[in-house]
Amino acid sequence: MFESEEEKRRISEEDDITEEIKDEYFATFEGLRKICEKLGMECRFERANRYVWITEMLTPDRKD
Repeated sequence: MFESEEEKRRISEEDDITEEIKDEYFATFEGLRKICEKLGMECRFERANRYVWITEMLTPDRKD
């Protein structure tokens, strides 16, 4: 997952993985947040490394 489309483009160029990025689907932070909001869920994101985010999706009854 990437924080934004701009970050996805920048990292793919820096790491020379542009073709791999084009061949696969990678969610963006904001895109996933919008989906969660539409579903009435809360999203929490924690970046593990350059490519990996840990994501919690909480339903309204689980927002602690």
